[in-house]
Amino acid sequence: MTQRQRRSWGLGFRGQTTASAWHGKHTKRLQSPHHLRTLGSEQLESRRLLTITVDTLVDEADGSINDGDVSLRDAIALAPIGETIDFSVTGKILLELGELVIDKSLMILGPGAEKLTIDASGNDPTPESVREGYFDLAHPNAGDGSRIFNVDDGSPNHTSNVVITGLSLTGGDVDGNGGAILSQENIVIADALIYRNVAAPSSGYPLGGGAIFANNDGGHVTITGSVISTNWTTGEGGGIYAQTTGFGSDVTTSILNSIVTGNRAAGDGGGILANTRGSRLVTTLNSITVSNNYSRGDGGGINTSTHGSLSHTTIDEATIAGNSANERGGGISIFTNDAGETKVNDSTISRNSHGGVSTSTLWDDKTTITIAGSLITQNSNDSGGGGIESFGPLTVSHSTVSGNLALGPTADGGGIDAGGNILVEYSEITGNATSGRGGGIRATQGITLTHSTVSTNSARYGGGIEIANALMGVTLISHSTFSANSADVSGGAINGFAFGGVTEIESTTISGNSAGKDGGGIAGSIRSSEILPGALSIRHSTIVDNVANANEAYGGLGGGILISGNAPPLVSHTIVAQNHLANGAPNDAVGTVDAGSSYNLIGSDAGLVGVSDGVSGNQIGTVAAPLDPMLGALVDNGGPTKTHAPLPSSPAIDAGDPLFTPPPYTDQRGYYRVVDGDGDASALIDIGAVEFDSMPVLVGDGNLDGVVDGLDYLVWAAHFDDAPALTPPGSPLNGDYNNDGVVDGLDYNAWTGNFGASRLSPDVDRSAASDALFARGDADDLLPMYEAKPSSAAFVIGPTVDTRAAEHAVDAVFTSRLTKKNADRENRH
Repeated sequence: MTQRQRRSWGLGFRGQTTASAWHGKHTKRLQSPHHLRTLGSEQLESRRLLTITVDTLVDEADGSINDGDVSLRDAIALAPIGETIDFSVTGKILLELGELVIDKSLMILGPGAEKLTIDASGNDPTPESVREGYFDLAHPNAGDGSRIFNVDDGSPNHTSNVVITGLSLTGGDVDGNGGAILSQENIVIADALIYRNVAAPSSGYPLGGGAIFANNDGGHVTITGSVISTNWTTGEGGGIYAQTTGFGSDVTTSILNSIVTGNRAAGDGGGILANTRGSRLVTTLNSITVSNNYSRGDGGGINTSTHGSLSHTTIDEATIAGNSANERGGGISIFTNDAGETKVNDSTISRNSHGGVSTSTLWDDKTTITIAGSLITQNSNDSGGGGIESFGPLTVSHSTVSGNLALGPTADGGGIDAGGNILVEYSEITGNATSGRGGGIRATQGITLTHSTVSTNSARYGGGIEIANALMGVTLISHSTFSANSADVSGGAINGFAFGGVTEIESTTISGNSAGKDGGGIAGSIRSSEILPGALSIRHSTIVDNVANANEAYGGLGGGILISGNAPPLVSHTIVAQNHLANGAPNDAVGTVDAGSSYNLIGSDAGLVGVSDGVSGNQIGTVAAPLDPMLGALVDNGGPTKTHAPLPSSPAIDAGDPLFTPPPYTDQRGYYRVVDGDGDASALIDIGAVEFDSMPVLVGDGNLDGVVDGLDYLVWAAHFDDAPALTPPGSPLNGDYNNDGVVDGLDYNAWTGNFGASRLSPDVDRSAASDALFARGDADDLLPMYEAKPSSAAFVIGPTVDTRAAEHAVDAVFTSRLTKKNADRENRH
């Protein structure tokens, strides 16, 4: 077996990357001259591991591979199982005798796609529209020729392994599936250029696959290092239709390091259609570029569909650009009706028409669809969300959704139109626009938005977010910033709220937004036949510099907040000031708030009902003498979002409830709450989103007491191996010290690396702090928790951490605490 043969088999099946994918335990013998005779040359000859070399470009079938005139057709037909075929010729093989049937395990190793082309148009020209690079999906001559390869061993109980590399494939024109390749076996296609092929099935379900149709029952499809270009189908999957229908383990479809461009489909999936049916199926699309494809159905670039109890689809490091669809998902359309996962990671989805991403699920409580670390930008839609449109649960994490448009009579959600529960975390929603509702996001079933920025979006209603929480939906907005959003009518930053739902806004900044009529910052209505206490609450937030009635013809109100409905909101520890109407008149909060609202700083009382200055800790100015909260500009004061920090003489400092106890444990930035901001030796919480003169939470401080110690180990151990669906995500309170969304050994490393750190100033009595820690629980109660910690084998420890040393450190923490506690007790006696 040659080195080239071993490398090619290394493309592998079932994820193997060495020759052992084919030859297993004999790999070492093949690599060792000492053992060559032990393997036996006779055995190699009997299995014909020698290569058959094609040495003619003529398509012939003379039944011989020993006459010095070996055609590709004869080589395939006469090769033994597992044979390798290579080429000594370059140029073009024009197929005149129909498709090439591969009915056994075989390797076909071309000299390179730029050197050798196989053209199937020898006995019937491919439609001229394809050859000239444009498409007519109803061309009368489509489907009257043949494909290039038909890979099928004819056995439903046996799967052959086929590898095709280093070729250009063109001219396929078939009445059926797979214009260039139809495969029913395990297949690897590598380093290939497959272009200008047609699949025009005339009967049965549309199916298709303009270039490739791979149907694998219990096996593997791998396409790597290839270009799939300008193919089309009257069915689905203009470039690739990959279908897996098995029920075994580790069944995969993988498209890797490839380009899929300029393909068209009359149905779904202009570039790629990946369809999984069964259980334990995995589809992986990694490091691919999918561009300028078109679909008359869903998924101009990619359409993925999973129908199985544990199907998983992952799209990693992909560029999905310039695609279009007539229906949903110009870039990507994702559908799932199972309990599996679909992930889009570290990808760019841009300039797609009819939306960047569309997701749809049938099982809200079982399905996970996540977009993480990705850029969704400059996509457009005339009947749905410009960047993302979701029908079912969706998570958008550490991503940017920017510059998308939803313009049309039924278009909403310039950035995201969410028809199911959605979580947006550590993301930026910026510069999106819609002619309808929700410039940044429209949420109709419930949304959690945390540690994110929503800015410079525009809409008719809800410049930043439109909330329509019907059917008891829940909206949670925390640790985020809304700035410079605009609405033609109402709700510059946030509009809507609920009909029977709950909306909570906490530790959030709403600044510099505008509305043509009402609610420059927030315009909301809570209407419910069953009044829920606190159906709308605003806590520990800052609402400043917003403008209502920007279009003075409307006569609008509520520069900061306009509230209507029959469920007054509860507002506490919040700054609402320096908001105004277009004419400059102070106009901070208009409407009735709950009488229990307390410890707020409200600039002017114009139109405000339910609270009074000096009652329940509220500071309220008047139109004639508005209160100045004395805040700095909206800048980076630490944390993931911009904020307004109190200036040293701000009346918000230490002006909160003296009896306040967490939560929240941190301010909007993730800095400690409750510090002595005014220097009077009394630590009180501030009003507003930012705590003055605080510091970031220490890495590893799981209980947020300002010291990284053994108690924080207990927080980590209690949540070990969680993928915490906790509030807020990534909070130290769940032990996720490195904020990667899972509690594991890396968080243990973070704790040990910062053990002993403290936010206490040098003049603080550390003995008192130690006693305060132990007052939370007797050591006899703590030690059994420590002894029940996970074993070191149960989690990953980084290479720089000594497991035994770490465990000794934990022991030392509790031993020193116990010793200190007993000593202090003896001294007091």
